[in-house]
Amino acid sequence: MTEELRSLNISDQPVPSICDSSQSPSSNQCSIGVSCVHTDETERKDYGSCNCNEVISEGSDREHVRQIDSLPTEVLLKIFYYLDARFLYCTLTLVSRYFNYLLNDDSSWKMRIAKRFPKKYPPLKAPLGFNWKLACAKREYQHELWSHGGMERFTLTEGHYASVDAIHLMNRGTMCLSGSRDKQLTMWNLQGLDSNNPHYATEAKAKSVIDAHKGWIWSITSCENVVCTGSWDKDVKLWDAGENLRETMRLRRAPLGFNWKLACAKREYQHELWSHGGMERFTLTEGHYASVDAIHLMNRGTMCLSGSRDKQLTMWNLQGLDSNNPHYATEAKAKSVIDAHKGWIWSITSCENVVCTGSWDKDVKLWDAGENLRETMRLRGKSAVLCTALRPDILSVGSFDKHVTTYDPRAGYSATKQLVYHTKPVLCMAVDDQYIISGSEDRTVAVYDRRADKLLRTVELPNFVMSLSYKWHHLWVGDRSGQIHLIDSTDFTFVDTYDVGHTNKVTGIKFSLGALVTCSTDKSIRVLTPTECPTVMHILHSDHDSDISAIDLQNDVLVSASGETTVTVWKPRP
Repeated sequence: MTEELRSLNISDQPVPSICDSSQSPSSNQCSIGVSCVHTDETERKDYGSCNCNEVISEGSDREHVRQIDSLPTEVLLKIFYYLDARFLYCTLTLVSRYFNYLLNDDSSWKMRIAKRFPKKYPPLKAPLGFNWKLACAKREYQHELWSHGGMERFTLTEGHYASVDAIHLMNRGTMCLSGSRDKQLTMWNLQGLDSNNPHYATEAKAKSVIDAHKGWIWSITSCENVVCTGSWDKDVKLWDAGENLRETMRLRRAPLGFNWKLACAKREYQHELWSHGGMERFTLTEGHYASVDAIHLMNRGTMCLSGSRDKQLTMWNLQGLDSNNPHYATEAKAKSVIDAHKGWIWSITSCENVVCTGSWDKDVKLWDAGENLRETMRLRGKSAVLCTALRPDILSVGSFDKHVTTYDPRAGYSATKQLVYHTKPVLCMAVDDQYIISGSEDRTVAVYDRRADKLLRTVELPNFVMSLSYKWHHLWVGDRSGQIHLIDSTDFTFVDTYDVGHTNKVTGIKFSLGALVTCSTDKSIRVLTPTECPTVMHILHSDHDSDISAIDLQNDVLVSASGETTVTVWKPRP
């Protein structure tokens, strides 16, 4: 109620107390001869000394005034009708118990509003507990302001250079926030606006945040000192108005159907694993005699496939890995195919029990993992195969000759399309039921719409793309400079670039609900928070003398391939 009274701009009006300061504290009579509402010392202290004498003009007939409360009720109500509603509401109700009783009757306020403003008010049925006194005071005050020239106008021009689409008042109308298509958020101090000082309007800007958003600012709201802005860039941002609009948080929209329960469980579990020593490490050494460039997990992280420059394809059984049985690491190799290709094996992917490998010998080969890696098909290409992606309805292959070639597994892996929208080799790829996403040495990420059968969008990046991970509408990209980039795949708009500490090429990146994992030729693997502005949860330093060439992450199991001959595995402790 106090806030509502203040909004009527009556806080500076004298409020007559009912107790005469010249009387003893026990007196309940004020100078106009009626019972005082403030009957104890506490209320006197709250309202201050009696000011009732100020209500009576000097030289008036006090004897006559002392009898005003003896007038008939109808006469008093008639007199009240000609007095200002704010004066009645905030002052006269404190003069006597009798006046307070009369002015607390909702029917008199309803009649007052009906007589002065004949149209139905409020437009809908008043809810239970509707404050008719306050409503009447507000209604009359606003009518007086706008009908009798009670408002001053000021124009603030020094804040924006484009259309202003969002405006918001806070701090009881003393502060104003504006958002514009110039992407700026501006705070204005309205307290000093005065028609006698027109120059202040050019100095009213208290703070302006340039590029507060990456799109038009369309909405502003606040609660106490927290300001919330919404933009066409899909972000919601929170700001601290008490600290000159310091940005405190940015919220990205979660995709429709996002599983918050699973995300929370994964997030907490990964944090516990990597921050509290919950992972065991194993090194598999008996599979290759040359650099391992391709690594892939399948069967929920129980099986691992590795491809090497020794042209071998090796399958590892990870189920038996146990720190209590360190000798098992030397026996984990389940199967090795010698001369699986005639060139370096550069890419491995799978779908159910079908394994797909790509090599510098220009071949794509398919293998049956359920039959000890029996070769089932060979697809001959025209250039070195650098990346592959396999689904039940499509096999997509990226090659050194800038092409993306697609095959249909349902039709015996017959070639269906050869797409050319890159100007340099295609290095990484992801596929789902809607899009084929490819990253290239030409510094672009291309998005091909499978349904529309056309290139949907090309996102340009500052450095060429080395790796990507595409899940839950997040497209994470690693580049040759060591930075990672986030693209929102709901419309494939670029979000931001992050420096997570790598000093060389990001050769692998894997995104999950619990963690974002990256590897680099700087010989480190970084386990990051899967958030905006990812922070490091744990750093895994390679004990190899050469670079880390690839990683894979599945069911909380992490594997890495290196420029040496080994495969490294991290598993949760049992």
